[in-house]
Amino acid sequence: NTSKQKLVFEDVYNGFESTEQSYTVSADGLSQNLVVTAPNGFVISKTTGSGFTNVLNFEPASGIISTSNVYVKFAPNSLVAYDENIVHTSTDATSINVNVTGTSLENYLVTFNVNDGANPIDGAIISIDGHDITTAAGGIASINLLVGDYNFSVTSTGYDNYSGTVSVVDQDVTQNVVLILTTYDVQFVVTSGG
Repeated sequence: NTSKQKLVFEDVYNGFESTEQSYTVSADGLSQNLVVTAPNGFVISKTTGSGFTNVLNFEPASGIISTSNVYVKFAPNSLVAYDENIVHTSTDATSINVNVTGTSLENYLVTFNVNDGANPIDGAIISIDGHDITTAAGGIASINLLVGDYNFSVTSTGYDNYSGTVSVVDQDVTQNVVLILTTYDVQFVVTSGG
């Protein structure tokens, strides 16, 4: 038996994984292991957060598999809508399926190269598409985005703020950003003391 017959996953970027969902399995009268097999594009585990694979084996004790968790992640590797089944089989037992669905989204890597015209700037904060990403030591920060135009801003202590737009069309994009050192005008007034 399974506690659910269907799991619907949110859209996931191709090559990434969803958050996990779960259901339980139980069985009695088994003479062999219960084998749980995930279809292409999905991974399963007996443990939350780790150990994800394509096949799980549950060994019965005196023919019984007590209620056990199966954790599932959507991990698409093709740009398609997935509508598949996790199959539960055991010798001399009726197979049971849990339907799993999800859609893979095409995304591209947008890499920001932030510098001051000569040297990379680490610690710059780039705000784009509701996310803040921070440049590493080489002045580089990356994010995966869908096709579209994205406004972004870059801030770093000691530099003027920068705003721009990056267009993602059909390939990865590198966006070079040159920050200008903030300067201040200081005026001195000299008066004679008397």
